[in-house]
Amino acid sequence: MKKIVLTIAITFLFCIIAHADTSVPPLINYQGMLTDADGKPMTGTKKLEFNIYDSATGGTKIWGPQIFNTVPLISGKFNVILGTTDTTGRSIVEAFGEKDRYLGIKVETGAELVPRQQILSAPYAIQAEHAKNANIAETVRGENLYVDLNDGNVGIGTTEPQSKLDVAGQIAVNGRVVVSNDGQWLGNEIGIDYDDCHTENRRIYKAKPSAIQCNEGYVVTGTHIINHNADKYVDDYQVTCCKLKVGK
Repeated sequence: MKKIVLTIAITFLFCIIAHADTSVPPLINYQGMLTDADGKPMTGTKKLEFNIYDSATGGTKIWGPQIFNTVPLISGKFNVILGTTDTTGRSIVEAFGEKDRYLGIKVETGAELVPRQQILSAPYAIQAEHAKNANIAETVRGENLYVDLNDGNVGIGTTEPQSKLDVAGQIAVNGRVVVSNDGQWLGNEIGIDYDDCHTENRRIYKAKPSAIQCNEGYVVTGTHIINHNADKYVDDYQVTCCKLKVGK
């Protein structure tokens, strides 16, 4: 009986089966061709086994096997759909989390055909689609950062942020801090590190005198209150509104 040597011929196609709704299923369409030792196309049906490795030779089996017991050969050509899982239940999506993937094929009970076929870019779209549709956690946690995606609050040093940015601890600012006119400061008093400030910056400044206001019956008090060029400067550790008392 003539010994048959099986090889993979030129035809080697990978493509992703797309649904009409444009979603990407975890399936890969593989087409190949089997010839005998004389290069003649084989016919009939064959048992084919597929595995995915991380190396062209040796290496680790990332996915497989997936076995097709009766694959029809038409003029040597065959077509199989790989996925969604192998015989162990692993999704084919897991095979494309990293680069460098190679497909190994066995025919009947023979040894794996060589060389393995490198898998190019198309099947990696399965992994990309899987990542795009991954469930987004309602919260993102780190050792020092907490993000609540439900209300948009960000906490640093706290897991229960009460505002858009809630910092538990000291804040170091190397640039300017801008507060809008309709904003409110709800924390404790603001401290200024004089060692890092120039003389001109060691003051709280507002462009108009009306910026410092007290309720009726109170006056602004402080160590240095200066009116300069119609601007109001306050150069002091603390500015308070004290009630104006009239009488003895």
